[in-house]
Amino acid sequence: MLKKRCYAFFLCFMLLMSTTAVHAASTDFPDQIWPVIDRFTAAETAGDIPAAYNAAKELVAIMEPQPDSQARTEFLAGKYEWLMRHAESLGYIDEAIYYINQYIPYGEKMGWTDGLLYAERKLRAITPELSVFSKTPNATPTYYGAKFEPLSGAYYGSVYDDDPRIGSYATEDITPYFPQPGSLYLMYLEFGESLNQPRYQKYLQEAADAGVGIMFAWNTYSSLPDIDSYTSYIHETIDILAQTNLPIFLRFANEMNVGYNGDDAAAYLNSFRVVADYAHTKNNIAVVWSPNDVGNTDRPFEMYYPGDTYVDWIGVSCYVIRYFQGIRDHGADTDELNTYFYAGNYANPIVRMREITDFMRTNGIQKPLMITEGGVTHYVRPEQEDTTAWASVELRKYYGELIRLYPELKAICYFNVQIPEEVNDYALHSNATLNTLYNELVASEDYYLKSFASEAGFAYLPYEGGLVCSPLELSASAYYPGAEELTVRYYLDDTQIGETPYSPYKFTFDPAQYSVGAHTLGVKVFAGSNELLSWQRPIEIQRSVNVTLNGEPVSFPDQQPVVIDGRTLVPARGIFQDMGYTVDWDEASSTATIHNDAHSISVPIGSPTVTLDGQAVEIDVPAQLIGGRTMLPLRAVTELMEGTVSFDETTNTAHIGTGA
Repeated sequence: MLKKRCYAFFLCFMLLMSTTAVHAASTDFPDQIWPVIDRFTAAETAGDIPAAYNAAKELVAIMEPQPDSQARTEFLAGKYEWLMRHAESLGYIDEAIYYINQYIPYGEKMGWTDGLLYAERKLRAITPELSVFSKTPNATPTYYGAKFEPLSGAYYGSVYDDDPRIGSYATEDITPYFPQPGSLYLMYLEFGESLNQPRYQKYLQEAADAGVGIMFAWNTYSSLPDIDSYTSYIHETIDILAQTNLPIFLRFANEMNVGYNGDDAAAYLNSFRVVADYAHTKNNIAVVWSPNDVGNTDRPFEMYYPGDTYVDWIGVSCYVIRYFQGIRDHGADTDELNTYFYAGNYANPIVRMREITDFMRTNGIQKPLMITEGGVTHYVRPEQEDTTAWASVELRKYYGELIRLYPELKAICYFNVQIPEEVNDYALHSNATLNTLYNELVASEDYYLKSFASEAGFAYLPYEGGLVCSPLELSASAYYPGAEELTVRYYLDDTQIGETPYSPYKFTFDPAQYSVGAHTLGVKVFAGSNELLSWQRPIEIQRSVNVTLNGEPVSFPDQQPVVIDGRTLVPARGIFQDMGYTVDWDEASSTATIHNDAHSISVPIGSPTVTLDGQAVEIDVPAQLIGGRTMLPLRAVTELMEGTVSFDETTNTAHIGTGA
């Protein structure tokens, strides 16, 4: 691997410039810099990195205001590179991030390509993460309308024919080991093999019997520059997949950014487009472009992306590895290798997924995302190390935090295969602890779709505070470089109200247990006794409002009625439907329309004006979006629709009468 010690030039430069004669001759550096250079050099030579670090910061402060020159650029590029490396080693993560961002423009001026790649990877690797989410019913996360894309929720599943306990895709063979087999089965075909073989026909029929989708991995081992010679084979294979009428995610020529099939980028792009064009003639096939999450340093994603026209879903192979190439210590290269390939202190699924999601956002790619294969290392063969305890922590993050942090992620396939010659073992069938934990995670997480063409019915939305009158299911995504096992604590004002050591750090906040009024909801992340990250939002606790309709209690399954400025707001659906009205929602105008044969009222979100039977009418409290639900002013809308409302302060109950 090429490694550029971007600060090497500067170290030599400083040593050469340490004499009085050179001091006097230089016009690019102010006089006050020389004693600081001498102090820096002495401290680094003595191995006193904290002292050298402080001297380096002084040097930067001296040189930044100086007139622009090549010498200044070289000096600051090298010094910021030195600072970003040593800030992290000293535990100053925020300063390391600052110095990386300072280094990048200077590295660009110097043309230090390797140094820039290192800086960009390091920035992803060390940037902490703390996001808090609320489980929001009837809400939609990121949605692109792609073929087979669920409105909410994520498909999941695994590969089962390579599991020696199973050896098939028959439900009765799978369920003893995976009680929830999933909504998406992972199957493999080597390019050149025929799908007419009995075992493949059997697998496809078993998938059809289970009513699942198939992540169909069509593996290639060259760039296929002679793709035209395979036309008949390609058409035959795709025709067979089409005849199944199963929803097929066709992953063709994956991991091109690390494998032989990416050796000729132009040939790869052509072959992918040829296959995609024919696959798109079939209604039941969605085409998936799927690189490895971290490619070779000279193979960026951009080299291989065939274009939005040819791609329905973005896929990625995402393997959380404990050590690069299964070796704990690579000597002087350990930091570079762990940084480039997100191992060691950076071995975390959150970090690994940053590469592909950053690529999608930078290039405006609006496609759903799936992990086409992946897993976590539970045994490292070169080190002969059992990493089950570490893998258990990472597996919880994998299946708990990724779907919250990356809402475009709509499917995960686990690589339940053991390959003896590989340095890492990911297979669930070879580790009973991980097999059990996997089953627990997919069964307990309602966001994972247990059947194809279904929806979760909710979304994990970033929580921003506001009115709270009913229980909130909160969760979090937390990352801090080098900190593997984290504890998340929840606070109301300054009082701790909850704690969980398990990703995704769920906590149900019940406002009925606390006083009405303004509060601050807080979250803190700890590694042992060390507080690493914190988050807080203002909230307003209100007591829930009871509602009766013609004397009968009305129940609200998710968002409860609230009182704002002395007016009761209720969910648009449910209560008005119970009153015999039809409720429609127009996303473009953010307007709810309630109507029956006699009347129609349109209520825009946030507007003090509604429209009743074509006439504008002013109301005192506008409709609002709360907890992902459309909330309408109960009295105003009900009375406009010829109903009556009375409020009993003693029981906090709104009584609705329709006259029926």
